[in-house]
Amino acid sequence: MLEEKHHLFEAVVSAGSISKAAEKLNCCRKYLSTTIEDLERAAGVRLIERLPSGIRLTEPGRTLYETCIAVKRLLKGAEEKFQNLKEEKSKIKIMFTTGLAS
Repeated sequence: MLEEKHHLFEAVVSAGSISKAAEKLNCCRKYLSTTIEDLERAAGVRLIERLPSGIRLTEPGRTLYETCIAVKRLLKGAEEKFQNLKEEKSKIKIMFTTGLAS
């Protein structure tokens, strides 16, 4: 699973602004802003540009966003495979033979 900070970053980017993401996630803007600042500090690069009308991704931010989306897709595929395996294990196979040679 993605770490919470990556999930929150993806939510901000998808929403197009910190304020919209905060409304959607029912959390405060300051928390989202601080989380993104922490990600930026850890990466050593700016991930978003904060604009009056919302946010704009920087090139490193775009790379992180695309990676988050790809990882989510891979994890979802793995979860589906696990579910299919569980369903396969729960199936009972019964076989009958008709007519035995005398």
